[in-house]
Parts: sequence; structure tokens; C-alpha cells
Amino acid sequence: MSLSRQQIDMEFLQQLIRVLPGNVYWKDTKGRYLGCNESQAKAFQLDSPEEVVNTTDYDYFSKEDADGLFKNDQKIIASKQLQTIEESGSFPGQEKATYLSKKLPLKNKHDEVIGILGVSFDITDRKQLEAQIQHDKEEAEHANQFNSHFLAHLVEEVTGQHVDEAQTPAQSAEKMRNYFENILAVMPGHVYWKNRDNIYLGCNNLQAEHAGLRSRKDIIGRKLEELFPRSIADPIVAIDTQVMEIGKPIITEEYAEMESGSEYYLSHKVPLRDKNNEVIGMLGVSFDISARKEAEEYLKKAKQHAEEASHAKSQFIANMSHDIRTPLTGLLGMAESLANKVKTKEEKELASHVLDSGRRLSRLLNEILEFSALDVAQYNVQSSAINIKTLLQDIVRLMSEQAKQSHNELTLVLGDELPTYILSDSMRIHRILLNLIGNALRFTKHGIISIIAEVIEQPTPTLQLIVKDTGIGIQADKLDKIFDPFFKINPSYSGKTAGVGLGLHIVKEFVEDLDGNITVASELEKGAAFTVMFPLKQPSEKDIADLNQQETEIHPAERKEGLDVLLVEDDALCQRVAQLMLADLKHQVDTASTGEEATSKLNKKYDLILMDIGLPDTDGITLAKDIRLQNGVNKDTLIIALTAHVSTQHKKQFLDAGMNAVLFKPFSAKELEAALHQC
Repeated sequence: MSLSRQQIDMEFLQQLIRVLPGNVYWKDTKGRYLGCNESQAKAFQLDSPEEVVNTTDYDYFSKEDADGLFKNDQKIIASKQLQTIEESGSFPGQEKATYLSKKLPLKNKHDEVIGILGVSFDITDRKQLEAQIQHDKEEAEHANQFNSHFLAHLVEEVTGQHVDEAQTPAQSAEKMRNYFENILAVMPGHVYWKNRDNIYLGCNNLQAEHAGLRSRKDIIGRKLEELFPRSIADPIVAIDTQVMEIGKPIITEEYAEMESGSEYYLSHKVPLRDKNNEVIGMLGVSFDISARKEAEEYLKKAKQHAEEASHAKSQFIANMSHDIRTPLTGLLGMAESLANKVKTKEEKELASHVLDSGRRLSRLLNEILEFSALDVAQYNVQSSAINIKTLLQDIVRLMSEQAKQSHNELTLVLGDELPTYILSDSMRIHRILLNLIGNALRFTKHGIISIIAEVIEQPTPTLQLIVKDTGIGIQADKLDKIFDPFFKINPSYSGKTAGVGLGLHIVKEFVEDLDGNITVASELEKGAAFTVMFPLKQPSEKDIADLNQQETEIHPAERKEGLDVLLVEDDALCQRVAQLMLADLKHQVDTASTGEEATSKLNKKYDLILMDIGLPDTDGITLAKDIRLQNGVNKDTLIIALTAHVSTQHKKQFLDAGMNAVLFKPFSAKELEAALHQC
């Protein structure tokens, strides 16, 4: 018996319903399934959509999920209106997912609700993306808008669909064809299907409306290039052809000029197959994501502007640092030289005041630059073996002169269980302790600053560092704010203590970088105690051996005297300061103000080259590379960079260029002498 045209159309539409992307289903008022498409059946792990009939959500979901779905369905039935709902649940054997569901009540010819019709799309990935994209929380709903007018029409068309056995096959086929055709007509998004020749066989109402067609029937027999320019049509047709050739679904973003304007679409395309599993065409569903694309572009531009602003700020601070450090080198150097040469008490006092003011300015500049570097994550944690006892003793020696000047006693207590070597970041520990001890000295007069280092079990081995003073203390209501950037304990201290309130913030950042924490206890007029704790890690024997080797190389037993030094420095004041310092240390100095002048003097063998980085005709990096590459008498001469750029990145560039060490401006005579110990 041959099939009628209605039966053929019905079978084709039924196939379209079965393979539509997304989960399509319909239920009665008690939650029993009356039918679904293949996507829903597959999610339920059923062999065919027919198996879903008379089952409920409780057969597939947990009780909690099923209760929620049933409650939502009952709300739809009670409201008698189309609703958009976000639902979540775990299909058998799958992770919990989020779905955007469009549901409306089904009514019979007496306007009585007999069930619900629903379409659900998995929006889990989109929900995760929305958490990152601001101002775009509702876009998934817009991409899945139902055409309420046609969906309401569908309800009227599908009422009383029971097939009477007395009806002829043609009558039954006509009724079922209309049923499936109207479901397709009001599907959310743009739905369309083609044959292997890329000729349209049909579409839904929304696709026809946006393509400027009077009816969805008008698309039948047409090609995409008849509706759009080739520049738009060709890329889309290429994807459609690919779906049919490879026989697999493709999800892609597409662009089109519709009647409503320029739009971007997220398209899900699947191959259509006949009963022999041969590909006979393509079915696509496309959702308008234009608003989302605009939001993404806005965020990209905002991110770019933020990065540019951050870079500009960092560049400004770096330039400011360089431009201040260069004259500051001259100021501090001259002040230090004057302090050593003047004779009277008054002259020494005046020179000391100039030197102290310059050092305070230098410390302030270092804090601002260090804060900026933290802000752009410039200081990466560098873990290596550290002789913690030596490091602590060196810090105490370094701060002892400052303690003496403020009439304070500086003490160090090492716990019995403290190991000699630990694995950590020496720069961070050094900066943490220098800041804490410096703070203690500023707020303590005629008192005691104690540094205590010990190991505690908490429950794993933990290094505890305590910096305790007998100074003015901190008000109780300020203790939770002192680690905030730019916070100063009390405005009344203005004029008495220096700084801009960055030191403790930097300390906290460095402590957290070491996976540690810092706490403070204080009482007014009795002092404060800062406690730093971080995990105690043991270095390997190789790390310890490498550290000992480095210390042997850096701290030789005795340095040479009367070194021949080439000083390459274009700033006249900085050059004069370095000359004075080197002369005081009884070294012979030749000077050069340009790269060309320095090159002309390199036929003489030098013990040391002090190389400024910024030169008028070249730069110190290029000059250092040339010295190393040329087979001259100074190929292996020690080169120390003189620079006002103090970032880790700059230091690496200098060392990579062949320089042996870096001396940051401004530097003191003691720091210069320490650098010369490497000769």
C-alpha cells in the first residue's frame, strides 16, 4: 500500500521533531510523558522516544530534582501562560547541568489545560560564561525566545489529538502532519533545514520573519545566496556543506545581515538522515547572540584600556624613579663626602641632616616603587636555600647603626630548634624584616627592639619571626587597618615619622606570597609585636652546596687595593660623586661620558668597569655586550651596572648582557665598597 502525501509529510515532520537540537517533550497534568524527541530520549538513556510514554521525571532524576521539575510544571498549568524557567538536574549518568526551559500549558477545545509542552536547552556552559561577563545575565533567555503568538496557536491546533481508529489513514496523517508542523513553526531561535544541494526545504516562523519573507513557506526551494549577499552566504553554506559531508554536528558562530539589522548567531547544525542512515540534508538552529558579542567586545576594550592604564602608571612610576634617583645619587654622595670631610660640629650636623633627608627620600621612593611592582605582580617568588641564621645576623648588623642613632638597643634571639638552612625567598624575608624593624625604630625612642626566630609545631613545622618593640604602640581600633595601603596610624604623627603608609601593606603581601600570615599585638605606650609565620621547608643537599659555593665566590677573604677602574657615567654630578668615593677607597679612576669615549679607552686593561645604563649615544647594555663579544683585553673584566632602574626585569636584562652585578642608584660609599669586594 503506497503512502499518501500527507503521510509522507507527517513522517518527515516527525523526523524533524525527533532530531531537533535541545530537549522537546510534552506531558499530561500528572507529569506523565506523552512524547519527546530523540535528544530527550537519549538523555534519559532510552532506545527510542516511544519508551518515554507514561513515564515521569521520577523515573530519571533524583527525588529532589524531580520534585522541582514537577513543581515548575504545576506552576505553568496553574498560570495558563507561557513561562521561561531555569531548571537544573542530573540526567542518568551525567553531571548536574542547568537548562533554559520554555513551557506553556496545552489546552483542549474547551480551553481546559490537559498538560504542558516544553523545550529545554543545556545552558551550563553559557551560565559559566555569564559569571565572567558583566551586564549580560539575561542573554541566554533572549537567545531562546519563543514566539508566543504562534506557540499559543499551536496549543489550539494540538488539542484533542487522539487518533480515532474509524478515521481513514489520510485523515489521521493530516492531523499528525499539522501537529508536528506547528511545533516546528514556533520553535525558539531560527530553525531551518535543507537538502544535499543546499536548497531550503523549510524553516520556522522566526527564520522567515528575520529573512524578510511573508511566510515560512516562501523559503522552500530557495538557496541562501538568494536571500543574502555572497559575502555572507558563502561562509554559512560552507559550514552547512561540511555538516552533510562529515555527517557530524557542528556548533559555530555566524554573521548575517537580517531584516532587523546586523546580527551574530550561535548555530547548532546536525545532519538529517533517511531510514538507511544516509545523509539527506541538514537541520540547523541558530540563536541571536548579538548582545552578547557586544558585551564581549565592550569587556575586551575595557580590559585593554585597564591594561594600558596600568602600563602607563607603571611606566610613569619607573620613569619618575629613574629621574629622581639620578640627582639623588649626587645629593647623597656629596652629603656623605661632606660629612666625612667637614671639621666643625655644626658643619657635621648640617651635612648629617642633608644625608638623613636624602636617605628618607630614597626610602620613600623605594616604598612607592615596590608597591607599584606588587600591583603588577612583578616580583615572582624565587625559592632557594637560605642560611637563615646568617641572613638574620646580617640584617641586625645592617640596622644597628640606625638603632644607635635613635638611641635603641637591637637584639636577636635564635631558637634552639632553628635550622641553619631553610628553603624560601630570601628577598621577601629580607624586605619583611627590614620593614618591620624600620617601623619599630621609627616609633621607638630609647627602647629595645627584639627579633626572635624560632620553630613551632602548628601542627606542621612553622618558622615564626617576631619583631617586638617598646615604642608608642598602636590604638586598638587601628589594628585591623594598619596593613591597608597608604594608611598611617595617626595623622597626629605627621612631622614626627616618615613614610606614606605602604611598608606594612608590602610586608603583608610578601608574607602571603610565602603562604604565611602576619598578626600584630599592641598596647599604647608599651609597644607592639608583629608575628610572621610561614611553613618551614628544608632545602636539598644540592641546594645547600650551591649556596655555600655562591657565598664563597661573593665573599672572598680579601680584596685587592688600588684597582684600575673605568667609570662610564654621563651625568656630571653622579660621575663626580663616584670619583670621590673611589678616590677615598684609594682606587685609580678613568672616566668616560659617552659610549664612544668609553670604547676609545678600552685598549687599556681595567680591573673593573662601572657602567651607567643610560648614555647619550648608546646604552650600557649594548656596550657591555660589545665588550664581551670582542676579543679585547677587557673581555673578562668585571662589569658592574650603575642604574636608576630597580625592577627585577631590568636587573635580568643587565645580567643577560654579560654584566656581573648591579649597583642601584643612589648608592653609598659602603655599598660601592661592598660591590668592589667582587673584584
